[in-house]
Amino acid sequence: MSKPENKSKFSDPTIRFDPKLLKEKLDQGEEVFLLDVRRPEELEQIGTIEGYHHIPMNQLEDRISEVPKGKPLVVF
Repeated sequence: MSKPENKSKFSDPTIRFDPKLLKEKLDQGEEVFLLDVRRPEELEQIGTIEGYHHIPMNQLEDRISEVPKGKPLVVF
């Protein structure tokens, strides 16, 4: 059986890690692009991370050029 074709505009690999590890990496000065894809009302209710970039999920395809290539990306 062959692998399903990846039709995504996004590349892999996907790595999942916990918030503590992200904080450690940020505290060590590692450059990470923090992309918050939640709706604006969710930002108001829950808050977000310092230094984040907000592109709501429903706008991401049209605004994908705002996401830098070649830099670790954390999406939340």
